[in-house]
Amino acid sequence: MVWERVLFTPRAMEHKWALFIHGGTLIRVRGWLRQVCCWTAARRRTCARPKAPRR
Repeated sequence: MVWERVLFTPRAMEHKWALFIHGGTLIRVRGWLRQVCCWTAARRRTCARPKAPRR
């Protein structure tokens, strides 16, 4: 399964990084300079939802 998605894009100078998922790789890009800083393998995992407290 190949998934591609924008996780975060900077909208202000204070936001330094953009995060992307591409083909199972998490990519971190320096926002305003548009330089790839690092990348790492990522995997999709489903997390169990916490149960609602009993009343």
